[in-house]
Amino acid sequence: MSSAANLADALGSAVVDSAGVGGGDICEASRLTLADGRVVFAKTRPGAPADFFRTEAEGLARLGAAGGAPVPEVLAVTDGALVLEWVEPGRPTPAAADEFGRALAATHAHGAEHFGGTGDGYLGSLRLPNRPAATWPELYA
Repeated sequence: MSSAANLADALGSAVVDSAGVGGGDICEASRLTLADGRVVFAKTRPGAPADFFRTEAEGLARLGAAGGAPVPEVLAVTDGALVLEWVEPGRPTPAAADEFGRALAATHAHGAEHFGGTGDGYLGSLRLPNRPAATWPELYA
């Protein structure tokens, strides 16, 4: 099954338009328009490890649960793609920076028992052992 067919199956609607968006390094980033009128953001990476996008989706869920900074909703996860709600770009203003800074501080204030997650993940294309650690340097060392 093609990646477009996989996405259509996962989203319940066919992709009718795709436009690349900037950003990313190891993945392709696209703005997709679906047959049902929705506009979504998709990250794709042919040949990605089977758990690559699932671990990112789990991380986004943890960030969203913490509250504070807004986190895009995960709409679909396949072996080769992660699809999120589309977030319209905003204008970089001092007020927007202040608002985001306060929201990010609230996310960080939520805290955690330790650095690290609940399972291994990725840092770019590299596998990241995600064992609990007392400090962030220990996590990445």
